[in-house]
Amino acid sequence: MMKYVPILRGKEGEFTALQNLDGRFVNETCPLIQFLPDTNKKRKGDYLVKITSGLTRAWNFDGNLIYFDVSYLRNTSFIKNLLNALRDNEINLIPVVHPNSNHRYKELIQNGFLDNGLCIRTKKAYATPHNLNTSISGSMKEFNIKESEIDLLIDLQYIDNPDDIPIYQNTFFHLFDSIKNPQSFRRIIIGSGSFPADVYNFPVNKVSSKPRIEWILWGRIRNELKDFPLVYSDYGNIHPIYDPLAQVYEGSCSIKYTSKSDFYIFRGIKASAHIDGGGQYHQKSRELIENSVYDGRDFSWGDEHIYKCANYEISSGNVGTWVKYTLNHHFMKILDLLG
Repeated sequence: MMKYVPILRGKEGEFTALQNLDGRFVNETCPLIQFLPDTNKKRKGDYLVKITSGLTRAWNFDGNLIYFDVSYLRNTSFIKNLLNALRDNEINLIPVVHPNSNHRYKELIQNGFLDNGLCIRTKKAYATPHNLNTSISGSMKEFNIKESEIDLLIDLQYIDNPDDIPIYQNTFFHLFDSIKNPQSFRRIIIGSGSFPADVYNFPVNKVSSKPRIEWILWGRIRNELKDFPLVYSDYGNIHPIYDPLAQVYEGSCSIKYTSKSDFYIFRGIKASAHIDGGGQYHQKSRELIENSVYDGRDFSWGDEHIYKCANYEISSGNVGTWVKYTLNHHFMKILDLLG
């Protein structure tokens, strides 16, 4: 039974975190992969091959499922090749459509890519009952598909203020209550995330924490919908809003660690500005494993590598390395909490 939908960018770190998810939980997890345009002007090799092989290594097992979201892509030919390449590699796709998805993409998925159903994703900007129900009725007619083959993802995206939880809660129920016969849909998923765009507002060489507002919101909604099989979704410890035009800056050597109710930030500085460079991760991981928030080296693949880094058994890695470790821990923490 599907319990968890992590919303991820189609990048190597995310794929590796998935690849090392405990096998006991893979059938309870259906990642939503947001495929991104290739922004690496110095790339060697084929980008399509890179992301296809990365995802195939990460998520190729009997019964695998992914939500396939190309809302950030504009090249129809690339999308077509990506669809075919993943299918050829036995990745089972559930295409995602948005209220503003273009007709060329819709035509592509009509040609043999609806065997696993459809996901209608409504983001905050389109979060009105009218837009949601228009998207539902339009998709049912256009794709000749029934409610029982449709997953609805109500994606509240970035929720950053605990005081606004009642507003987010009301937004969800405003949409949910407008759905005719919600129990007739295959799944209804609620997604959101509260990790900020960067960690620069947290003090250096301090341990800080930030409430996981999405988890608080989930708990309150679940209390009101005790008997409804709602599915939980989040953005991990990554900021929910992807800006394709944003300039990429060097990240700090910081560790983001998920607990039951908070994100903990073990803050360092940029490698280029520190005498130890990326070696800061050895010290930060030591601080983490000595902190009561640490779940222990046996909790996840990521936690094992954090322990080894703290004890200089492996290299310190870089920012991308720590996406793998901490996201893998996050997946396991959420699945453990969902029970």
